[in-house]
Amino acid sequence: MNVRSRSNRAASTRGERSLAVAALVAVAVLVGALVTTVPAHASHVLAAGDRVPLQSAVYNGDVHELLVPGSRVHVQVGQPVDEVDTVLVDLSSVEDGDRAGRSDDPVRAADGTRLVPVSWSVRPGTGGSAEIQEVPIEIRLVAGDRSVDLARGTPEALRSPSGETNLPSSLVGVDEGAELSVEVEFDGGIQTLDMATGELDTGVAEALHSPTPAIDPGCGEYTSRCHLSTVDHDARWRVEPGEAAITTGNLAIHAYDVELGWAPQGQRWATTTVHTGSPSGAKNSAGDFRSIDTTGRLVITLDGDKPRRTSGLDEASGIGSRAGAVVFAVDADSTPHELVVEQDLTLGGAQSPRTVPMRITISLDDAE
Repeated sequence: MNVRSRSNRAASTRGERSLAVAALVAVAVLVGALVTTVPAHASHVLAAGDRVPLQSAVYNGDVHELLVPGSRVHVQVGQPVDEVDTVLVDLSSVEDGDRAGRSDDPVRAADGTRLVPVSWSVRPGTGGSAEIQEVPIEIRLVAGDRSVDLARGTPEALRSPSGETNLPSSLVGVDEGAELSVEVEFDGGIQTLDMATGELDTGVAEALHSPTPAIDPGCGEYTSRCHLSTVDHDARWRVEPGEAAITTGNLAIHAYDVELGWAPQGQRWATTTVHTGSPSGAKNSAGDFRSIDTTGRLVITLDGDKPRRTSGLDEASGIGSRAGAVVFAVDADSTPHELVVEQDLTLGGAQSPRTVPMRITISLDDAE
């Protein structure tokens, strides 16, 4: 007789079968989670607004130049990407830099975010006086409504050595699809570079990018034809022309003055220096001589307008030469025509008159 072998194990119930299926599903989910989360956990992830330094400058994207008083700012913005090799990023400044630095996984963008590499440099420009070198420059990347500071400091602090290739660079997280621009701010004046079009809105700095040539009044240091003359042609007392010589610097037209700031819209600052001689006295037609007690302040006008600021010219003094500078506000769309310098000399003694008014009118229309 054939005897059929039978197992002593009881048949599984429906509940036990359901529990087994659930366990298998749980295992599958756990394995899937490990596969998907471990690499992300090992990488450093940048959210919108985050910034980390790059080890080297950007290698794609056009270089754009923005001018500020005394300096030239160069910026380069690369194409947005989803990830960047870890070896290209300096993670030493972030909290989990040690852990992320040990990972070979790239630095990744968070969901809804792209990574934008940015490089910048600051180099010497024109008009870089010592006072201007103390005014800080600010550089920002703007992505949509979000602004990320890239650099802030004086031109000297931000200046890149000549020929330096390892320029300051950052990797910035931006919202996906956000319009990108770069802002450079100097003393409240903001220039905006649209990265999509490459167009630059210079704002108050327009004159820096389209400079007006300086005007030579023709009264330079080695010119002997310029001197103050007695205003009254019938005056009894006159100063020898050679003792009333005057020299002026070129009339420079610019957008920024270190004390007045940016010129108002539609205007420019016009600046020049003035130096007068040191007359010893005056003579009459008979050859009598009277010494000069004091030389009055220099009154300088440009097309009849007073200067917005002066230095070294306002106060009366004893005998001696006078030197200083003046700054005028001029129309951005017109050329100055006439510079007038006036000064009163006070003669010694009680004899009248004691005051000798002096003046020179310098035509700028004939300037080369």
